[in-house]
Amino acid sequence: MKKHKVICCVIMAGAVLVGECSKKEAIAREAGTQAKAEATSPASNEPVEMRFKWVVGKKYTTRVVLTEISETSGSQLPQPMRGDTKEVQDYAVSTLKEREGGGKELELEFLSQKVSTKMGDREVLSFDSTADAKDDAAKPGAASMRKMVGAKIKFLTDAKGRVEKVEGVDELLKRMTADASPELQQMFKGMVNEDILKQRVDSQYMPEKPLKIGDVWPVKTEMNLPIMGTLITNIKFTFTGWEQHENHKCAVVTFDGDITSKPGATQASPMVMTVEGGKISGKSWFDPEIGMGVGTLEDNNMTLKMNVHGQSLSTGIRQKMNFTLLQVADAGK
Repeated sequence: MKKHKVICCVIMAGAVLVGECSKKEAIAREAGTQAKAEATSPASNEPVEMRFKWVVGKKYTTRVVLTEISETSGSQLPQPMRGDTKEVQDYAVSTLKEREGGGKELELEFLSQKVSTKMGDREVLSFDSTADAKDDAAKPGAASMRKMVGAKIKFLTDAKGRVEKVEGVDELLKRMTADASPELQQMFKGMVNEDILKQRVDSQYMPEKPLKIGDVWPVKTEMNLPIMGTLITNIKFTFTGWEQHENHKCAVVTFDGDITSKPGATQASPMVMTVEGGKISGKSWFDPEIGMGVGTLEDNNMTLKMNVHGQSLSTGIRQKMNFTLLQVADAGK
């Protein structure tokens, strides 16, 4: 798009006014209103900086909603097994202080959690932090998941917003896995992992310089996962224009790319797992005024090839994720 949406609205309003006043007056009014809109809106040819600001003393509350459908097949299975996961998590990131050299000290707190995972008709994990804790014993994994709510993870970033150090992950994982079954322990290791949690605050996907509409930037990442090895993404991001989103004037970014994997030194599992045909795509909205993303819709599709004790399995996965910035407030509120 060459113009901001508000300019299109002004042109439409001007067309209506033509029938009510003289053509000359309508053109003058339209031009004046359009000039005012352009003065208060990001210009289409003006470079935009998309960097996390993380203002000291502020707390950023985000909700992430995940839905995942999987189907596992193998010669030893009489029929394909379907898996369903639904998860809603609220978390807050507080900017504690400025670090020497321009970095920030951030603290992530898990505020609430609701998750349900089923394999076929069997419920593997079920937890709702709003439910009474006395009911946890009757639900698989609930007692372990409750240890996550209220837990805090600290991140130390450099001046470019890249995470240099993570504190608190190992301690939280030990508490969650202490009395969990081997199956749940593997699941928790995939949820509470330094590389995964870094994605919530790290600027690795952000462009290093201001961009104009149409600009593209590629990003390659490698993420270590205990049950898989190293997950690799190659993603192309494109600044496509401007939209009003959740009461924010946002730069719109679309993205798509590939997901692959390779064995890693941290792989600690009785299974060997690889990713085939992995694809990622989506759309994000970034508010330059507050220096923060306000929403992301993401689709992931892949096939996991597994070898468990000599048995081959194949799992197709379809995953949707929705990140929404709920609030920016003073820390402590």
